[in-house]
Amino acid sequence: MRVFFYAEAVAIGNSFSGAVRNEAPLAQQWQEIAQAHNIDLVICVTAAIRRGVLDTHEAKRYNKPASNLHSGFVLSGLGQLVEASQECDRLITFAS
Repeated sequence: MRVFFYAEAVAIGNSFSGAVRNEAPLAQQWQEIAQAHNIDLVICVTAAIRRGVLDTHEAKRYNKPASNLHSGFVLSGLGQLVEASQECDRLITFAS
């Protein structure tokens, strides 16, 4: 299984942000769900770069001082979403 985060949802992978009081720690909850159910947490690399969410490779590529991608999440392209949609028995999307 795979969860693909796109557009504003990529912010969930930003380890520099945190939940404020009375808010659920969403990144941590996704990490726990992923570990318990063997789910890939994939963040769209293009949307992430636009919003300043970088793994080690992208931080180096864009000459940034640090990466800020939460552990358990990976950056990848839309191909991951296409592949998952072809292999799954259902595709669920959420839009704001």
